[in-house]
Amino acid sequence: MQKYRNKQHVLSYLREAPMQSMAKEVSAYKIYLNKIDPTTNTELDKLQLKLSQIRWKDVQDDANLVKVFLNGKQVILNENVNAEPNTATEVIGISKPFTAKLNDSISIKITVVNVDMMFDDDYGSAVIRKPISDLVNGYNLPLENADGIITGSAYFEIEGYPKPPPLPEWQSEK
Repeated sequence: MQKYRNKQHVLSYLREAPMQSMAKEVSAYKIYLNKIDPTTNTELDKLQLKLSQIRWKDVQDDANLVKVFLNGKQVILNENVNAEPNTATEVIGISKPFTAKLNDSISIKITVVNVDMMFDDDYGSAVIRKPISDLVNGYNLPLENADGIITGSAYFEIEGYPKPPPLPEWQSEK
């Protein structure tokens, strides 16, 4: 079963396997495949956008303001993100749950600024528009300031996406 994890092989097993020794597990896998099939246009709920880290280049400043917008609405705000050159700041924030279809495109915008009494330091921003399915395994987004200098990269993930149920190794029955 490890090689044949598509809907056609799952259905074939459920119809034709003589022993049906893994019918329960394969049925659960069929449900999973139906959930992630982009042609069914199924709505996925309880998804969350997670800014899991920012990898900094030559930025050194404390208490940076990070804002993340999902489809134009601010969903993450962190006013105390510290940056040191060539390091990573872990888990900046996570959005409230939202609902989307697998083939829906979402827009993500991020801005990083250090607000100061005299002037604000621009530590980069970025915007993308991608289908949910392209973001499931994580997405690295370069941050660029107004002068066109890459200041780091933001790593986004989608939480709450259906995970495949475990399938045991196939063993012949005796």
